Amino acid sequence: MAKLNIIRRCYSCGVVLQSRDTKKEGYVENEMLVDLSKSVLFCASCFHSEKYNLSPREASLNPEFFTLIADAQATDALIVYVINLFSFEAGFIRVFNEWLKGLDILVIANKREIMPESSTDEHLKEYVSHRLRVEKLKVLDVVLLSTVENYNMREFIDKIRILRKRRDVYIIGQKHSGKTTIMEYFLKEYKNLSSINITTQNYPGTKMQVMRIPIDRTTAIYDTPGLGNDNSILEKVERSVARLLEPTKRIEKRTISINEDQTILVGGLARLELVEGERTMIENYFPSTVQLRKLISNEPNKFFLRNLEKGNVKPISKNLVSLRDFDIYDIHIDEEGPRDLGIHGLGWFTFIGQKQTLRLYVPKGVSFYTTRSKVKYGEK
Repeated sequence: MAKLNIIRRCYSCGVVLQSRDTKKEGYVENEMLVDLSKSVLFCASCFHSEKYNLSPREASLNPEFFTLIADAQATDALIVYVINLFSFEAGFIRVFNEWLKGLDILVIANKREIMPESSTDEHLKEYVSHRLRVEKLKVLDVVLLSTVENYNMREFIDKIRILRKRRDVYIIGQKHSGKTTIMEYFLKEYKNLSSINITTQNYPGTKMQVMRIPIDRTTAIYDTPGLGNDNSILEKVERSVARLLEPTKRIEKRTISINEDQTILVGGLARLELVEGERTMIENYFPSTVQLRKLISNEPNKFFLRNLEKGNVKPISKNLVSLRDFDIYDIHIDEEGPRDLGIHGLGWFTFIGQKQTLRLYVPKGVSFYTTRSKVKYGEK
């Protein structure tokens, strides 16, 4: 009787795998072929070019924004930078921030109402200021805001009045930051002291639609289009799924501890494994609509795909059906103490850094970040 052997192929490109010749396609180390229980196999080429990425991708930016910011620089304008407190860390566009250097910036940290109960205003303001300092931006002040609870809305308007000093004001912010709702509130309180009408039209020299709100006869507030957000998970899933990921109530901590080779499934959208290190207690901050599940298996990929197929954890996306739909990163935590690992548009994990290595699966093109903790670790 003929003997049949299963031919092992690269999960990404499909090439037949071999361990004999490093120069030929499909090469993998022999030990990978011997023990097939540990991971899905990728050829050496795909392993380096696709599976383990060097860095998360930044959002794209409409180049016409540079025309607008050049004018802001020429007039020494005040920049009002609106961020979504829940998810802004991976949304910065480095080249855009370079152009903002030297300008005065007032940061509006929106959606205060959904932050965990343990988070204090003082800690959040200091955290946001730190994140902007890392970007080398000159932050005059940070105002925590909630349009839902009408929290600090008057302070927001007063800060603009005080800090602008007869200068133009440019309102910028990412999509999903709540900038539109903030501007709707502002217009209700706005008093036009000039004889010039509010207009919405293409910004000079561009095709970008900008609302110009006159403050007086010589200065104005410019409400600009939302900055790129295509590295957020909200842009990678169906709109019905994205709606589930935009929290409408306060985020509550859910704690899960994992040992080496154990996994946390974040719905069918992401996955976190402890590859190397001591037992780690993970505090999970994701919308309540996202189910979390601890996975203990020597075949995690198999069980992960089964969960995707059967929808055992919610939400799932029709755009995420195989490992090919995910980017995979190994992250070695060098820093000690409370750390965050966040996924743009989805939420974040908080844990104590102790030289462990974590493996993160996120939808292709979705960015993540690591930083010091946004809320205090271990507090109720």
